[in-house]
Amino acid sequence: MKKINPKIIFMNSIVWIVPIALISMTIGCATTQTNPVLVKAQASYQAAKENPDVEKNAAVALYEAKKSLDKAEKAEVVKDIEREASRAERQVQIAIAQTEQKIAEQKIDLFTKENETLLLERSRRQADQRGMEANQARQEADLMKKDAETKAMEAERLRLEAEKTKEELAESQKELTDLQAKQTERGLVLTLRDVLFETGKAQLLSGAIWTVQKVADFLSKNPDRNVLIEGHTDSVGGEDYNLGLSERRADSVRRALIEYNVPPERITIKGYGKRFPVAGNDTPDGRQQNRRVEIVIMNEGVSAASLFR
Repeated sequence: MKKINPKIIFMNSIVWIVPIALISMTIGCATTQTNPVLVKAQASYQAAKENPDVEKNAAVALYEAKKSLDKAEKAEVVKDIEREASRAERQVQIAIAQTEQKIAEQKIDLFTKENETLLLERSRRQADQRGMEANQARQEADLMKKDAETKAMEAERLRLEAEKTKEELAESQKELTDLQAKQTERGLVLTLRDVLFETGKAQLLSGAIWTVQKVADFLSKNPDRNVLIEGHTDSVGGEDYNLGLSERRADSVRRALIEYNVPPERITIKGYGKRFPVAGNDTPDGRQQNRRVEIVIMNEGVSAASLFR
């Protein structure tokens, strides 16, 4: 029997083993490089890796994805490759989800802070506005208070003046009453008898000056009252003479009032002669009563001219 050379057996074994190993390596590399699960996981990881937000907000999950991806790339069995690739894919999704959540939280925080800032600013403006309104209201209240005080002082001043005027008027009224002035529908009537004139003349005697002065004082304190001066005579003498004498005597009183600062426009005179006797002319006493000058202090606001319309 022919003896088999061991070297030949060994060489033949090598011839068979080497191709088988090469085939196995080729199959393993092709499986790792073309496995769709792994390719998808690699693409997902790369996209997440290039996103700075993911690097910043989900570094741990991204790191875990990288570890699983490395294992998948080193695995030789398809089942192991796909398991690790799927795990890496899930880690990438977790990283993306965490990133989105943190970004959303950051946006919420930013919105909240901005909203708080806006609310604070609005509150500040409202407070400032209320402060301005309060200050304006306080100023208005001060002005109203000062105005009220001024009005109160003015009212008190007017009251005192009114009381003083009332007292002066009462005093003047009393003085006119002392002169025997009579209240009539036309006003106060004061009579100057002929004894206050020279006989047959119009010149006032010194005794009449005091009476005229009192009338002037009253008119000065009552600027709304005018005066009518009427001259009268008895029946002795001619018509023209008596009319002229009555007018001259009335004018004499007018001029005396003007000397005591009574405005001329407030004075009206009228001579009637013997037309309106107050007593009979058949006795000396009656004729003396008819020889008179009547000073009519008109009621307030009444013009003497209205009596002659």
